[in-house]
Amino acid sequence: HMLWIGHRTRGLEDAHVEYFRGLYNPVGVKVGPGTTPEVLVKLINRLNPKNEAGKIVLITRFGAEKVLKDLPSLVQAVKDAGLKVLKDLP
Repeated sequence: HMLWIGHRTRGLEDAHVEYFRGLYNPVGVKVGPGTTPEVLVKLINRLNPKNEAGKIVLITRFGAEKVLKDLPSLVQAVKDAGLKVLKDLP
């Protein structure tokens, strides 16, 4: 089972985020049309301050109509911040 944080429980000051940041396990984070690049970067940094590869798994929930419009800016923000959200494969 993967532990994950949903859209309604991923506020930077929410108890879920505080609890999850202390876990060693990988953590899933749902992102969708309401997610801004700035908030996503802050959330990833809060949950994974050591920037460990494989710690954060982004779960995208956009729908076919919004994925091409909204996802690229989130991917670019994560890349620009140098955040590791996928584990490097050998």
